[in-house]
Amino acid sequence: MNAPPLEDPAVPDFRPLDFDRLWTGRDRVTEVERLIVRESLATASPSRVLELGTGVGRLSLAIQENVREYAALDITPDFLARVPIRRGTESLRVAANIYHLPFVANSFPAVVMVRVLGFLSDPQSALKEIGRVMSPGGILVVSYNPHPSIASLVDDIKVGLARRVGEPMTSMTFSGQARVRVRPSSFPTWSLTRVEFRRTVEATGLVWDSEWPTGWEEYRYFRFLPAEVFRSLSHAAARAGAFPTRFALLRRAGIASGPASSWEKVLACPACRSPIETPALIDPASIACVDCRRVWPWRDGVFDARWYGPGTPDAEAVRR
Repeated sequence: MNAPPLEDPAVPDFRPLDFDRLWTGRDRVTEVERLIVRESLATASPSRVLELGTGVGRLSLAIQENVREYAALDITPDFLARVPIRRGTESLRVAANIYHLPFVANSFPAVVMVRVLGFLSDPQSALKEIGRVMSPGGILVVSYNPHPSIASLVDDIKVGLARRVGEPMTSMTFSGQARVRVRPSSFPTWSLTRVEFRRTVEATGLVWDSEWPTGWEEYRYFRFLPAEVFRSLSHAAARAGAFPTRFALLRRAGIASGPASSWEKVLACPACRSPIETPALIDPASIACVDCRRVWPWRDGVFDARWYGPGTPDAEAVRR
């Protein structure tokens, strides 16, 4: 059995985030991202999908199309309670740390992670952990916000205009660094260059397949255009720079053979990775791992498997 890493990167607390306010007036962005996610998943036609960083489920219904089994994962249980589930879909809502996924190895033929990578202080460790739960030949659809881009230039201007007299000017766009801190941002956020993102992917053992740039729909002067125009542009200008957002399709090496475990046995203890029975089947208030004896709550339809590594406070304390 593979032991989790001894040290765990920091995980932001997203509870103050107001998704309704954040996405007001940005319907075109959601439409474009739904189109890209659907098209990406269609390359594999998976029957089971894991969505990482669901928030309140902005893309979840699109991800669940033509899927029999769907797992929604976020660090914030209150967000998961709002994630919509299609009728007839077997589903799990799981609160967990992306660096310690509570699933057995080789469980998912498809994983989707949109607007999450920039919040990861250690993206390489996170991608390795995601690769662990992907089945051989499985796909990962992941978005990231690179620099330099039009978005990093706009952010540089915002920071420059807001800086105090005498404060030195800093730039993401022209920094020359492979990884920079994003400003302004309400949460710790990082941006990688396109080259650094490719290097990070290769270091995890995942295989690069293709990439689609997008993000112009973020700007109000372009939102009058139909979503299909932006999707077509992402194909026509796949190699172009300056786009604020890029979607990458990654694969795990190997021959696709479907998930290694049945839906009833997909969960594992995030601390010791021993398989545990799916909570929905036995409807307990909590589940104890038979190997390490840690207890994981099952509350309001959410399996709370948040683990932050050895040395952290007891399980109940870190969940408050």
